[in-house]
Parts: sequence; structure tokens; C-alpha cells
Amino acid sequence: MPLRSAGRRGVTLLDLMVALVLAALLAAPLLRLMLGQQRLAVAAAERGSVRSSLVIAASFLTAAMREVATGQPDSDLLEVARDRLVFRAMRGIAIACARSADALLVPAASLPVGHPPRAVRDSLLLLVEADSGAVPDRWIARPIQAVATGGSCEGQPALQITVPLDSMAIGTRLLLPTPVRVFEVLEVRGYVQSGALWLGARSVSGGESIQPVAGPFLAGGITFSPLDRSGGPAGDPRLVAAIGVRLVARTERPVGFIGGPGDRGYAADSLSFRLGIRNADGP
Repeated sequence: MPLRSAGRRGVTLLDLMVALVLAALLAAPLLRLMLGQQRLAVAAAERGSVRSSLVIAASFLTAAMREVATGQPDSDLLEVARDRLVFRAMRGIAIACARSADALLVPAASLPVGHPPRAVRDSLLLLVEADSGAVPDRWIARPIQAVATGGSCEGQPALQITVPLDSMAIGTRLLLPTPVRVFEVLEVRGYVQSGALWLGARSVSGGESIQPVAGPFLAGGITFSPLDRSGGPAGDPRLVAAIGVRLVARTERPVGFIGGPGDRGYAADSLSFRLGIRNADGP
């Protein structure tokens, strides 16, 4: 006859049900806490991306326009609108050592490796000597018609850059050696893609399509305000001494905890700064 232990019994179905209910009651707050922490982490990451968009946009504008000059009789700043800038973006500077009838000889090593001069897309700024004491030396823009290898400058390989030199007697007032600056015409503006506003850029002279730089931004979240030397509005690009920039970036998707538990919406942050034109002419 089998022996039984007195006072011991197995786990009943009721015991299991009670244990499951207790576990569920204990786990529910923990689950809510974990989900809340996850939403907070996602929201923090999204807000971090907003700040990154502002930093990227500001850094890009500052770098792209660092050598822009304005003033009479010519200006690197070609157009200024509320959400659009068109300007000559400088890509490099070199010293031309020699010239032919229609070409300048420029050391290849002095030109930027990541942006070598290219015909049609790029142009040169040539420093032309004054023909009288009353007129100062000035930079004159000329399109690059062709780029070829050949020749040398002080024993170093050089590029032959073909530009029109005969107009306005440039050839007779171009004293060698002379500095030359390579530039392309760049457009920076806000544009809408997939229902969101982005800051984009494109080479106008190169015929390129717009490419994203930073974003997304709120509607109307990219504004440029041209200012003259007195701080007032400047209608003429040649008179612009600074550009007021205001950027309002947002998250790419709605995030939680905007106004309270259960609320969802776009988180946004803004940045306002003044972009000084370092080479602005004027009194």
C-alpha cells in the first residue's frame, strides 16, 4: 500500500489563476513604465535630430557664403528672397603664372582636389588692374570654357584654363602672376518633398537638380532677411552687409508627450542668427 505525506497537496487550478492575476497586476505598471521610457527615448532622439538639422543648416550656410563679397560695381550675392539665396560659391584660389591668347596657366596642385575646375559649371574671378588712379583694381568674372592639362608653373604640372580674355581689355590689364578664384553659382532655398519643407542646394551653373541639405522644417520655417550696413532692409543685393536667418526645424514624425500623456505632435526648435558678409564694400 503506497504511503502518503500528511498535510501536503498539489497546486490546484485556482492557485494558478490567482498567481496569474497577481502577476498581471504587478506586470502592468512595469509594462506601462517600459513603454513610457521607450516613447521618451524615441522623442529625445527625434528632438536631437531637430537640433542636428539646425546645426547642419547653419554650418552649411556659413561655410558656403564665407567668401561672398558685395558692393559696387559687382556682387557675389546675385539674388535674395524670403526663402532663397543665389550667390557665387567660392571653390578655390590659385596663382596664374602665365597666359596665352585665351587661356591661363594655373598650378594643378594649388586647386582643390575635391572640386577641380570644370568647364560650364565653374567660372574664374580675375583681378584686373585699374587703368587709372581714380578706379581701383577689381575682380571680373569670366566663364571657364575648357580645362586641359599641359604646361607647367615653376616646374610644377599646370592646367590650361580657357576663359575669354579680350573683352574690356582684360588681357592688357591682367598682370602676371595674378590670383584667380574659382567659383560656381549656387542656389540655396527651401523646397517641399513628401509634404515636408527641406533646405536644399543646387549648382545653377552646373544645371543640377536640388539636393537636400537639412530638414525637415515647419512651413515657413526657412527665412532670409537681407540687411544693409545700418541694419535696415536691403533691396539691392549689392548693398547687403548681412543676412538675418531664421530656421524652425521639426521632427520627421509626431512624437508623444507634447502637451501631456497621450498627446502626439511634431516637436520643433528654432535658431536665429545673422550671417555677416565679411567682404561687403561700403563706408
